[in-house]
Amino acid sequence: MIVAWLVATALLVVCARTIDWRHAIEMARTARPGWLALSVMANTAIICLWAVFWGLLVPRGEGRAGYWRMFEVVSVASSLMNTVPFGGGHASSVVLLVRRTGQTHRGALSVLALDQLGEGIAKVLAVLAMKAAEIAGIVAVQHAFGLSVSVGGTLLVFAAVVLATMLPVAPANLGTYEASAFLAYRYLGFDPAYALGIAVIQHVCYLIATAGLGYLLLSARTFSRSAIASQ
Repeated sequence: MIVAWLVATALLVVCARTIDWRHAIEMARTARPGWLALSVMANTAIICLWAVFWGLLVPRGEGRAGYWRMFEVVSVASSLMNTVPFGGGHASSVVLLVRRTGQTHRGALSVLALDQLGEGIAKVLAVLAMKAAEIAGIVAVQHAFGLSVSVGGTLLVFAAVVLATMLPVAPANLGTYEASAFLAYRYLGFDPAYALGIAVIQHVCYLIATAGLGYLLLSARTFSRSAIASQ
């Protein structure tokens, strides 16, 4: 747990130093904060729905964890997947499922495999709801800057981001996310500087929910264990 927290902390620091915060802050000052908050909330809904989805994927005969326990697992797993590159986050997810929900390694691997494939109508609807929440987060950022983007244009931005981030080549997909969103907004006719700023803010709102929430839970559990061990 402590090693995972140290790795996540180091990578978050690297990610934070990679973001052009000066440009992001300048852009954020021109945005409507209520819409940015709504974007973070929409992206947080991804984690809430993800916990439901993984709960549906647990094979019969395996231990059934409560929703909040699965929410904790998914939050930390999301944080690690968004910071640890090259499958490290996925491997950590298996460990989390085994230790926090009482599943066997076989059951945990099954959940992870089915998460990639999807199974059954209920599971497909859970995946669609997660993607709808992500799209809602993108739309909220657009409204924060008073942009009028068509449904087709928003779906183009979403598709570009999804395709570019399918293979995590960098921690938190920094660079690839911004580049794909930037190219999509440029294709839609937005000014280069404006398109880049929107892409950065959009990614920050996404990471606050998908990486920050899990990091906070991981930090809380790490420090609580350290406090108990020191007594």
